[in-house]
Amino acid sequence: MKNNNQGKLLTIALGVILAISAGVLAYLAVSTKPPKLSEEKMQKAAEAAEAAKKENISQAERTEEEDGEPEPMAKSIKSFQLTAGTSSLSGSASANGEQEADSDEKDDEDSGEDEEDDAENSYLCAYSSDRLMTEEDVQELQQGTYADLPQGKGIIRMVVNELYAKYGYQFGNEEIQAYFNQKEWYQDIPTRNTDMNDVIKKMTDTERANVEFLSPYIEEE
Repeated sequence: MKNNNQGKLLTIALGVILAISAGVLAYLAVSTKPPKLSEEKMQKAAEAAEAAKKENISQAERTEEEDGEPEPMAKSIKSFQLTAGTSSLSGSASANGEQEADSDEKDDEDSGEDEEDDAENSYLCAYSSDRLMTEEDVQELQQGTYADLPQGKGIIRMVVNELYAKYGYQFGNEEIQAYFNQKEWYQDIPTRNTDMNDVIKKMTDTERANVEFLSPYIEEE
């Protein structure tokens, strides 16, 4: 009798233990892995929201077509900008025209001053140091007019003297020296040289050749 009671109690204890174990296992399974049903519901909800969004867009497009709007707003803004800019451009064009006229008058006034400055800074023959001169060059020089040359000194003589002056030569003739003294390029030369032979040595081959070429024409002046 006693053995039977002990067997029953053991059976009950084992049943309780198994029930508790089953409960613990069920709790762990629920807490660590979400049910598939919840994921499916979330996916369906997302699909439904996307479908509703597309439907709203389609409905808005149909509404615009029914209202008969011919052009998008961006094009209207662009047209307004072009129209508004027309009057502005016209006004600025007239203003620019007046400014250009004033500028032309000012340029005419300045041109006279520039010519005076060029007379002080320019050479009688700008290319005499750059290339060999020809008879055509001589004829062109002789046909020119030169108001400020020293009295009695022809253009060919002064072109030769100008080649010497480029190296700071100090002329014995006061009129020739006074002519070059007024030239800024001559004033910028730091020293004066009275030795003609030394000046000739400093010349380039082209300059020496031009001096020899021009020398016979000096006698014909």
